[in-house]
Amino acid sequence: MFDDHYLLHRHESKERIRDASLSRAALAGQRRRRAERAAQRRARLMERTALILASVSGWTGGLARRLHSRAIARRASVC
Repeated sequence: MFDDHYLLHRHESKERIRDASLSRAALAGQRRRRAERAAQRRARLMERTALILASVSGWTGGLARRLHSRAIARRASVC
């Protein structure tokens, strides 16, 4: 009924479609992981900046405390 060439062509096209969908899924996962790592880096940088501000200026309140609490909240939401 079907010749070999037709069956081979159908099989190859199905493989190509499957490979394309797998690579799209992999790219989405890579983008998600990259965004998570960037968010973690920003949270660490914000926390470190707040601690440096607090230690250098001897501040116990104000900007340093707000920055530090924001950094901790961001770290908690990321992790």
